[in-house]
Amino acid sequence: MSQEENNQIVRIASENLSKRDSTLVRRGLEDLSKRHSGNLEAYHWFEKGLDSWANGHNADAISCFDKAIEIYPAYVDAWFYKSWSLRRLGRLTDSIESLNRCLEIDPSDYFALEGKGYVLAKLGRFEEALDWYDAANRVWPANVYALSRKGEALFELGRYDEAIHCYDQSLDRSREQSNLAPNTVSDVLSHKADALLKLRRFEEAVLCYNESVSSYETNSGFAEPLVLVLSRKAEALMELGHHEEALDCYKKLARLKEGVSCHEKGLSLVPPDVLGWFNKALVEETLGHVKNAMKSFEQCVNIAPAEAEAQAEYALERLQELEQITYPDTLEDMKGVFVDFLREERKERIQKHQSE
Repeated sequence: MSQEENNQIVRIASENLSKRDSTLVRRGLEDLSKRHSGNLEAYHWFEKGLDSWANGHNADAISCFDKAIEIYPAYVDAWFYKSWSLRRLGRLTDSIESLNRCLEIDPSDYFALEGKGYVLAKLGRFEEALDWYDAANRVWPANVYALSRKGEALFELGRYDEAIHCYDQSLDRSREQSNLAPNTVSDVLSHKADALLKLRRFEEAVLCYNESVSSYETNSGFAEPLVLVLSRKAEALMELGHHEEALDCYKKLARLKEGVSCHEKGLSLVPPDVLGWFNKALVEETLGHVKNAMKSFEQCVNIAPAEAEAQAEYALERLQELEQITYPDTLEDMKGVFVDFLREERKERIQKHQSE
């Protein structure tokens, strides 16, 4: 390949890196330009695939990466982003096969090592995932991502103290890196707080959740994880008996959920957090806010999927009891009618969903 062609590839890579997602930028200009096979046509298909990948058009991206690979079978980056696209489509076994091809070509590719650990974790193979995260850390000890994901795998295995150690190391490393994705530190803080919560170290968990909330709020567009963080922070506050603070969390959670659908960046509606409404109702009832508790229990019933049967049934029982306390003069044959209606409506909704 001529020097002119090489310069053209480097120029295209540089221009596109500046406008793409930071998760792509972190792979680095050098990696994106040095292993393009020396073939401008292969690089053209790779770039076209990256554009489709960046816009979420994963099937188109795979087609483009396959064409690049057909021209140059040892194209590590094309194999890597093909695996990422396959993972997005839920084709996890195929994703691992593409990562294996990456590692056959370059056994020290950090992103392929980390990526294989991540996909194995998605398959529930957490012990195996740990080995691949460790391999990635040996290749690039200063990087945050494999270490934080190792913490996530340890968490799923119930090894919470070890997970916290990984999260702390990851946070230390993050202070030395300026090109992290905007929500990286927020996520690590949230995961660390979850581990502290599991260990019933509630005060530490609340402090960690506070840091995570603050970090998410400085990065607009990350409403979905913020919903979960607020719900878990409220759970820790309830365990400490700080009911007023927990209630503030649930009120903020409700406001956030109401505003997500009209977010200026067009985020998809956050999935209903049944546990959030359920716990909000419990807090309201504890504080004596009976009518608010009833509204929250009702919301819980209205959004609870089949998997949340226990919460929904308990909410219905509490609604019936609270209704009788709040409206003692209701005619005897009218008591419980509203609760029966909610129960039947929920059954019909679940049956309809299961038949679709």
